Amino acid sequence: MNPVYILVSFGAAAVSIVVAFGVWPRRTVPGGKALVLLLAACAGWLLFSGFHELASELTTKILLSKIQSIGISVVPVAMLVFCLHYTGYGNRVTQRFLILIMAVPTATIIMAWTNQLHYLYWSEVSWNL
Repeated sequence: MNPVYILVSFGAAAVSIVVAFGVWPRRTVPGGKALVLLLAACAGWLLFSGFHELASELTTKILLSKIQSIGISVVPVAMLVFCLHYTGYGNRVTQRFLILIMAVPTATIIMAWTNQLHYLYWSEVSWNL
């Protein structure tokens, strides 16, 4: 457990949350909603990453890793959608496009949450001391 990593994770999560609340009133501008989603996903990822470092039980660490996988999977998609809107290509972001680009992240999240059935996400879970 590295205390500096934990402080940086919680600090960055707090900054992401503050910025998300700052952007919320401007969510109607191009890319505003995607930026709020991106910041919220980053905050969740960082927050649960810090809690993961603090956890002392293996089952708790596994649960926190599963929760982190949601943020980890959403961040790249939200970043792409934000960039497309911000650069003027927001018209390309259709419902079909979102379904297509969310296919792999959704499969990743499902694999993480159902790992005990197939062990494809984590083949082995153990303490590394």
